Amino acid sequence: MNTLNKNELRQKYRALRDSFGEDFIKKASVLACENLANCKEFINADLVLLYYPTKNEISPLPVFELCLKTGKTVAFPVCQRETSNLVFKKINTLDSLSCGNFGIFEPNENCELVFPNQNTLCIVPAIAFSRDGHRIGYGRGFYDRFLANFKGVSAGFSYSSLVCDGILHEDHDVPLNMIITESEVHYIVKKD
Repeated sequence: MNTLNKNELRQKYRALRDSFGEDFIKKASVLACENLANCKEFINADLVLLYYPTKNEISPLPVFELCLKTGKTVAFPVCQRETSNLVFKKINTLDSLSCGNFGIFEPNENCELVFPNQNTLCIVPAIAFSRDGHRIGYGRGFYDRFLANFKGVSAGFSYSSLVCDGILHEDHDVPLNMIITESEVHYIVKKD
């Protein structure tokens, strides 16, 4: 188990991610998207929740067109500042995204709200993930609140170098179902 607290880990892994070059990011993103596209959770999903990458995050965008070609609905998050909740809106083109809260590209107000169900795959960003499915986000809790009531499959999406053995977490933290990187699809075994 990692003995650093979340803020120390956040700084450590953010500095590592900031050191990645553009070529590495592109190559890792394509490989991670290939792993995503080949997993049964993606193949079986009717609705896929993606995110627009920022600050050297690994990009799920290479899989966007595949989602549309295979008849999947695709939605991106909108951070609601007033409620601190995350909602998702359907898009058919990346042109429907514009710079929103926190400088993150999100669907514009004309995009239709979607309601995730058990056939939904949510691709979750973070600064770092642990192999037991926990994550270090950006500290605002948007995804934590969303995942608390999410009934579909949640998949952390990351570089393999940002996956560690363990992250200190609290009882209310909801572990993900899987983690997808450029080198593997890792399934989390839930403990009762």
